[in-house]
Amino acid sequence: MFASDKGGVGKTTTALNLAVYLSGKSKKVVLVKTDKNEDLTRWKQRRADNGLSDIPLVEAYGDIRDELTRLARIADHVIVDCAGYDNQEYRYGLLASDIFVTPVKPSSRLETDTLENISATVRRAKEGNPDIRSYALFTRVKHNRMQAKITLGKHLTKAKGVISPLKTFISELDVFEDCVNEGAGVHDAERASSLTKAKAQIELMTHELGLLA
Repeated sequence: MFASDKGGVGKTTTALNLAVYLSGKSKKVVLVKTDKNEDLTRWKQRRADNGLSDIPLVEAYGDIRDELTRLARIADHVIVDCAGYDNQEYRYGLLASDIFVTPVKPSSRLETDTLENISATVRRAKEGNPDIRSYALFTRVKHNRMQAKITLGKHLTKAKGVISPLKTFISELDVFEDCVNEGAGVHDAERASSLTKAKAQIELMTHELGLLA
């Protein structure tokens, strides 16, 4: 499940790229949209218009636990994309998810400041779902702002009671936006600037999360 207390952090872009990569590995994937905006719906339509392989998209709102449990019986991976604020779908989803990922741009204080509240929300969820694994994923990392990533990573690793950072990070690359604009993920593309780097980062994240084990 991808969620955050803030919008625009890269949840949808990361979720759909993960879905495309896993689908290409012959995994049965379902995307779950819990946000009332139409970003994923439009992306799926553009995907169909461009003749790309279908990735099922399901909408779920309110207490989504039963729906996630149902989908988990018929899919290898259920990828949930939540709205960018604290909401009931996010909180109920934590109770039914195996993995929680919150994307954050390490150079943005507006985003890093959310991690304390997010960590508290996850701690409460673990009372009902003690096996959930939770991570911060550094996204939209610029090559000239790497020190911010390093500093935040060290802080989260040492601090107690806060969400742990993934080793993998996602760079600020135009190819991610360009692919989304065409209803695609980077693994649908064959040629683009920094495409190899973008694909590698999605693959490293997937393997670090243990989704192809």
